[in-house]
Amino acid sequence: FNKIYQLIRDNPVKNVIFLTGDAHRAQAVAYTDGKGKELFHEFMSGPLSAFQGWKSAADQTFHPKVIFEKFGVFNYGSLVLKRSEAQLRLVDSEGNLLFKGRFPSWVRRR
Repeated sequence: FNKIYQLIRDNPVKNVIFLTGDAHRAQAVAYTDGKGKELFHEFMSGPLSAFQGWKSAADQTFHPKVIFEKFGVFNYGSLVLKRSEAQLRLVDSEGNLLFKGRFPSWVRRR
């Protein structure tokens, strides 16, 4: 992963999103260059029926900035990609909205 991080940090790669589902929590994280500039995001959701996760300390290697996190709930997420933005929704198993976020799109306008 360090090589991927360095590639994104050192080149004009923009608005990368990693989707993960085996963390057993609902979470949105921005990773930075260590100086505050956001390089990419990671969106986590799940589980719908497995054991629920717990809070743990984030590895600081890639300078994470937690945007949202929720533990101890069954949940799922959806990501809608539009020309102007990516829209993330994290929802609990009862259909209640846990988090809604908008992130700039990587699609170039002509």
